[in-house]
Amino acid sequence: MSSDAKIPKWMPSFPTFMGVAMPLLFLGIATGNSFLSNGGWLLVAFGVPMMGLVLPVPWRRPYQRALTGLGYVFFFIPFGVAVMMVPGASAWSFSRFVVDRIPTVLQVIIMILWIAGLCLIAALLYLRSLRGSLSAWLGSERAPRWLRVGPLKMPGWGALLLYMNLVFFAMGGFSGVALLLHRNQRCSEAEAAQQCVPMFVPGSRPSVDHGSLGDFFLWQFLNGIPALEVTKTIQWKEPLAIGNARAGWLVLLFKILVIIPIVWGFGRYLKAEEPASSLAGPPNATAPPAHASVS
Repeated sequence: MSSDAKIPKWMPSFPTFMGVAMPLLFLGIATGNSFLSNGGWLLVAFGVPMMGLVLPVPWRRPYQRALTGLGYVFFFIPFGVAVMMVPGASAWSFSRFVVDRIPTVLQVIIMILWIAGLCLIAALLYLRSLRGSLSAWLGSERAPRWLRVGPLKMPGWGALLLYMNLVFFAMGGFSGVALLLHRNQRCSEAEAAQQCVPMFVPGSRPSVDHGSLGDFFLWQFLNGIPALEVTKTIQWKEPLAIGNARAGWLVLLFKILVIIPIVWGFGRYLKAEEPASSLAGPPNATAPPAHASVS
């Protein structure tokens, strides 16, 4: 007997089940529906696939295929994206470990190296000649064998995931630097006489810590995407507020090293991916006439 024969025919497949369960769970959380968010989504997720049993036979297979497709969209694709975001999430977690667990001297050294790495990445995104030189070196015999790579062709979704990982890497670095400076702020005599203001003050988040600073820099990144007005559209208030000029300079550095090169670089990548025919304009039906020779 095959393994498939042991499974009852009325039992929905896993993709089919997820195709109903995940949208219901998201809907329950988004709308605050207590029945859906408190477990009703499981009951409905089992019931909806079984409705196929009462449908006319010609409709059963399309019905199940539609639910299975939803399952792949709402479960397997997010799972794959989560796996590909491991580098950025790991960098974020390491940053939190650095500012919470190790001595201040080591924190300073690590954060300096972190920002230096971001400066190098930003330079690669800004300068085409530098990217070309690096690509040529990686493809030559001068590079170590374990670093040699051939020409890379990255699809659009791969570039998007790469930029998303870079955003998390940058958020981890800047959150660590900001928390380090915020904790060790020293006020001048003039500032002390006029009540020293901390670098960051609470906004929609009640305290200044690594998590709230991460939200603050993510808010800055989303708010810096031109034309979309993400933070205004989703009504996300600023987690923290800038308290003094030091914090302002740090945010300005974040915009220069992260927001501008990433948004600009991804837009330039998409433009480079357009087919040549769409960039060159409509083709001419006939060749231009040759100049008449003068006898």
